[in-house]
Amino acid sequence: MIEVLRQIDLFAELGEDCLRRLEEAAHEETHPEGAMIVHEGQEATYFGIVTEGTLEWLREIGGE
Repeated sequence: MIEVLRQIDLFAELGEDCLRRLEEAAHEETHPEGAMIVHEGQEATYFGIVTEGTLEWLREIGGE
C-alpha cells in the first residue's frame, strides 16, 4: 500500500511515518462493474483511491 501511496502526487512527499499511518487506516474494497459507490449529497466519511479499473463520476443537473 505504501508504494501505491507514493505514486500519488498528494502523498508523494509524506514521510515514512505518515505513509505507515495511512496504510494502517486503509482497507481495500472491490465493487462490481456499474455499482453506485457514493450518491450525490451523501456526507463524505472517507476518501478512496482507485488502484485498478475505472471510475465514472456523474452529477445530476436540474433533475436530469
